[in-house]
Amino acid sequence: MTDNIFMISDASYSYNTKCAGLGVIDLHSNKKYSQSIQGVKDSHNAEYKALLLSVSIALKNNYNNVVFVYDNKTLDLEPLKIWLNGKIDIFQFLWLKRNYLQNADEIARKARKLQEQLYQLKQKTPQKKSTSTSNNQLNDHQIIQAIRYYHPKKIANFCLTIASNKEKKLVNNYFNGKKPIEYIPTKNGVNTLIFLCYLFPKKMRQDFFLYIKDNIKGNKYHSKVRRDKPMPFYIKRLHQVIDKLQKEKKYKN
Repeated sequence: MTDNIFMISDASYSYNTKCAGLGVIDLHSNKKYSQSIQGVKDSHNAEYKALLLSVSIALKNNYNNVVFVYDNKTLDLEPLKIWLNGKIDIFQFLWLKRNYLQNADEIARKARKLQEQLYQLKQKTPQKKSTSTSNNQLNDHQIIQAIRYYHPKKIANFCLTIASNKEKKLVNNYFNGKKPIEYIPTKNGVNTLIFLCYLFPKKMRQDFFLYIKDNIKGNKYHSKVRRDKPMPFYIKRLHQVIDKLQKEKKYKN
């Protein structure tokens, strides 16, 4: 018989925002997974969704001897056990106290905070009947407009999620008033700077452009940073940032 594979799951929930973060740790592969959800009705539902995420990962990996660890005694597991029969050879559910699931809880809290950031963007966005969306969700244009309400440093941190260390150092030097560095640009790097420049307040754009102009090596990129792009260009970068933030990859503790 193969050794037990332990799947640790936990959830983090806020009644104020109805946002939930789900965290799962696969002790067999040492991989960590997260997911964020909005519109969850209560913490009980969030805990159940975290357990389901754990189960789905085990099924995807074709695990056959699994222990699903959770911390909510009130979950009704019988329907899930019936559904799992025949899908996993051997499985069991193990309840442990919350303090034994701290790492999974931390992953879940990070995922919830990310979802709440997007929720806050919605709250700050001016509401117009013509731009209302179904399912109480923001559209891309609303998200971009809401980001502009952020402090410029927060806007930079958001955009730099998809930047290389070169762009991060360049922008950090700009905010910290440090000596400029020579920047040898790449296409992706310049596109990130264009996105950042577009999101900055109007009064900052010219100053930021001049700073970039003095640092970029290669005249062909100067006008590209300053020139406005079609909206799909900015929406593509927006989704790149959000996708990277929400990607179910490892979180370092």
